[in-house]
Amino acid sequence: MNYFRYRIPYQLIYSKINEIKNINHINFFIDLSSIARGLYSKTVQYQEINNFIETQKAPTLMIDELRLFLGELWKNFSKYSPKFIIFIDNGTALQTKSLDSNYKADRSAKYSKILEVEEQELHRRIKNYYFEKIYEVIPRPGVCTVIYDKNYEMDLLPHYCIDKGFCDSKSDSTINIILSIDKDLLQTCEFKNTFQATSIYSNKAIQMNLWDRKNCLTYIYKKFLEGVLTAKHLPWVLAIAGDKADNIPNVIKGINVARSIELISNSPIVYDESIINCKLPSKLEPYREKILNNLKLTSFELQIRRIPEPDLLAINKRVAIIS
Repeated sequence: MNYFRYRIPYQLIYSKINEIKNINHINFFIDLSSIARGLYSKTVQYQEINNFIETQKAPTLMIDELRLFLGELWKNFSKYSPKFIIFIDNGTALQTKSLDSNYKADRSAKYSKILEVEEQELHRRIKNYYFEKIYEVIPRPGVCTVIYDKNYEMDLLPHYCIDKGFCDSKSDSTINIILSIDKDLLQTCEFKNTFQATSIYSNKAIQMNLWDRKNCLTYIYKKFLEGVLTAKHLPWVLAIAGDKADNIPNVIKGINVARSIELISNSPIVYDESIINCKLPSKLEPYREKILNNLKLTSFELQIRRIPEPDLLAINKRVAIIS
């Protein structure tokens, strides 16, 4: 398919279901912008632009392929009464850019290298049309919902939904699968029976993985050894080491993900419910303010606290369609 070159690691999911035992329900949290890689493909972009110019008809390709993608998921997991929570945003990300205007600031520059100015505008129109249309036509009561937010970055959506227990996500008989290649979502694997499936093209082959709370840091550091650190430490690792993809600086010159993991492993963070008052390793204490400023950008828990209650209630109502 043009858009959905992301591959589902079916066997890994089946194995996990058999390992946990007594699973009778599955939730799929679908990070649409992350797995619909055709959105970032020059070939697909030009295909859509040229087709629109020639026919002047509303595009349908991504919607048709999404229906096929969801249908395939349903067919393979129908015995587990699957529910689909699709989430999209338009990149505004008020909960983070209100704190740091440089957050993801370089992404538009990368985008401009692919298309000319007029083509960029046309492709944005096509993409926004798709998002609006998907929000309108894809939801199905009891089975599928779409969260499309124009103000906030929605990577935190699975974290929020599972924390609230939507769609029986906290039940021992439920397994939650996050479909995304974005490393930020790995922190949500800290919840029970929650896993992130990634599918990336590397070394001329598609590599599929299913990450859990214990091994997820391997996704960002291949030499990671399971032990003290789990998924809940990922926001801290990124807050200390920085995240080039999101334009988040490291707190100490030269520190990287490996060094960040080493520091936290050797002197674990002592958690406090407020998070802000957590005790840091002595070597990092002098950089507390910088670390906490970055943590406000990397932690979903802290991001959620900055979203106004009316906006969270709007999300609640949308998810209630299938809960």
